[in-house]
Amino acid sequence: MSTAHAMTLLETLAATALLGVIAAAVLPLVQAAGVDRAPADAGLAEAELSILVDRVLEDPVGFGVDEDGLATPRALGSVFLETPIDGRIVELGFEVLVPSASGPDAAHTWTVWSVGGVRTLRWTPLPDTESGGGGSSP
Repeated sequence: MSTAHAMTLLETLAATALLGVIAAAVLPLVQAAGVDRAPADAGLAEAELSILVDRVLEDPVGFGVDEDGLATPRALGSVFLETPIDGRIVELGFEVLVPSASGPDAAHTWTVWSVGGVRTLRWTPLPDTESGGGGSSP
């Protein structure tokens, strides 16, 4: 009877070793399949974001953005656009930063444009109020 028990023990050890080899071979495949999946509006490349922002700045009114809003400090907003690479619809948010009162930044505002965690900056000229350009103070 000890021969039968020895054979069963030997088979169990061989099966365990074989199972370990299979697990080691399959583990990288399982890990690769579990890679973090990005939400639908994340994962936009910086270059793609730049294309979207340039598209909006070429014709802000066509995208429903008030041109004066882009020159208004602390303005917030968003635009829904189709991405140029894969055609997904993303929400492009923007926030106009407060310009400095003097110096080289006095003639424009900086606007932060973002989708997901990707951000870029663009500047927008302020309306020319010195030449009688019809600027009104709030």
